[in-house]
This record gives sequence, structure tokens and C-alpha cells, in this order.
Amino acid sequence: MGYGLNLKNILVEKNMTVKDLANLTNISPSTLYSIIQRDSAVRYDYALRIANILDIDVDLICKDNPYREDPDLPPLLTEAGGLLTKLNKKSFKKNILDELLNLYEYKDFPSMYRMLVLFFQLNDIGREQAIDLLEALKLRQTDSERKELLKNIKELK
Repeated sequence: MGYGLNLKNILVEKNMTVKDLANLTNISPSTLYSIIQRDSAVRYDYALRIANILDIDVDLICKDNPYREDPDLPPLLTEAGGLLTKLNKKSFKKNILDELLNLYEYKDFPSMYRMLVLFFQLNDIGREQAIDLLEALKLRQTDSERKELLKNIKELK
């Protein structure tokens, strides 16, 4: 059984239609039907939206969790079920993102804000390309001291 079939079964368990899920997640019904029909994994950004709505673990419908694959990123709150509820989102923001922002100087905040706003405005393909570009830059331009500082965040619980 694949991820699309998992999603279909979860929808049945939750007594929800694909159209209901589409309305709640702002993902087109045709995209959701395609995932189910092809029995394929869900893109991570879609999987997060779906997992939040269905109150499930994102790994049930997504094989490509970027936080699991990149050892330099802080982990998600897996002991709390990941980013599945408003409480977990709030905890993640407080425990991980706040700690990450504290590594920046105040003078860097406008650039960080601008980057987040620009990233938010991109469509899904643009977001993937932006992340790919940052990954390529990271291979050539990583600051080893900053990389070490990031390890301290990973140890927070």
C-alpha cells in the first residue's frame, strides 16, 4: 500500500471527501485525486497542510520529509507528533524558530523578513527552485562557525 492509498483510507476513516479536504487545505481536488489514483507520495508542503487538517503524522502520506534528510536542520517536534496541531506549531515556532532567529543580529532581521515574505509569495515550483538554489549555495558557501551554532538548536527539547 502506497501513500496515496494511505490518504484515501484516512479520508474514509475521517468520513471526509477529497473535495472537503481540498477546500480545507487549498489544494486542488484534481491534485488530491491524482495522488490517490497514482498511489504516490504527497509533496511535503502539501503533506503538512493535509496532516494539519487530518490530525495525522506527516510520514503517513509523505516520504520526502526535508527535515529528516538534512542533518543541518533542527528536527521537527516528533515526540509531540510533528507539526500536526496549533499547539505543536506554536511550540515549534517558540522552541526552534525563535532559537534560530536569536542567532541573527538585529540588523539581519529586515533581510530575514524580506526573504520570508518573498518565499511566501512564490508558487510551489518557485519555492522548490529557491530551496534548490540555497542547497547549491550551501555546498560552496557554508560558514563552519554558523553550522556549529546550528547544532546547539538541534539539542533543544
